[in-house]
Amino acid sequence: PPILANATLNTMLFGVYGFSSRLIEESPVLGSQRKAVRDFLAGSVAGAVQCIVVGPSDLIKVRMQTQDGSGTQRYRSSWHCTQMTVQREGIRGLMRGMSATMMRDVGSFGLYYAFYFGSKDALEPYLGGSGAVLTAGGIAGIAAWGSTYPFDIIKSRVQNVPPGKPQLRMMDVARALYRETGWSAFSRGLGVTLLRSIP
Repeated sequence: PPILANATLNTMLFGVYGFSSRLIEESPVLGSQRKAVRDFLAGSVAGAVQCIVVGPSDLIKVRMQTQDGSGTQRYRSSWHCTQMTVQREGIRGLMRGMSATMMRDVGSFGLYYAFYFGSKDALEPYLGGSGAVLTAGGIAGIAAWGSTYPFDIIKSRVQNVPPGKPQLRMMDVARALYRETGWSAFSRGLGVTLLRSIP
């Protein structure tokens, strides 16, 4: 179920973040950096690791959402889509768009953790524990998604290439999107996404 999957992913994220934070703090070079920088670095590592899980699941989600219901691309379920992807493209097919996913998530999670802990520490004296946590979560979500959303648009286009077709390069996709509708192509749906990112 999605709720269980999200809970598992969040547990993994905070676990990797915590482990990375300890390594960074013990580093003679990185340990002396400002806390916001250390949080950003640890968050970026967590974002990179979770791409191993999120990349393939995003690919399947994109293909399920954009299928036209005809021809050989008709998928009965997410599991059927996964099976067909592996059958046609091999295990590597599940990794399509991984570079774009990394571009989106590494910076996004770095910013999320830096803004979250920075905002929480600054707001706690005024809003108390729970209020600071909720507000910091909203601020962090807006900062993370607002800064990396164009990569999400590009990633979805890369992952939506029909099976058997060569993988698109990110720059080619970005140019094609810009030619279609200009800069607005990279912010379509951003408002809804930002609202959804607020706890």
